[in-house]
Amino acid sequence: MNAAWGDPSKLEADVEHSQGGVGYVSPQQRHAGQDVTLLQARHALYQQARQANPARWSGPT
Repeated sequence: MNAAWGDPSKLEADVEHSQGGVGYVSPQQRHAGQDVTLLQARHALYQQARQANPARWSGPT
C-alpha cells in the first residue's frame, strides 16, 4: 500500500519522526509553518548550553 492509499506507516513517519532533510522537524510541522519557531527556540537553547559549557561545543549550531 502506498501513501496515496493511506499507508499508516507513512502517516506516522510524517507526524512523529523528525527528518534531517527539513532541519529535524517533522514534515507535518514544516508544512504547518511551525518549523521556524521550533528551530529558533532550539538554536537559542543550544546557544545557552554553549555559553554554560563551551568546551563541549566544537562547531556552530
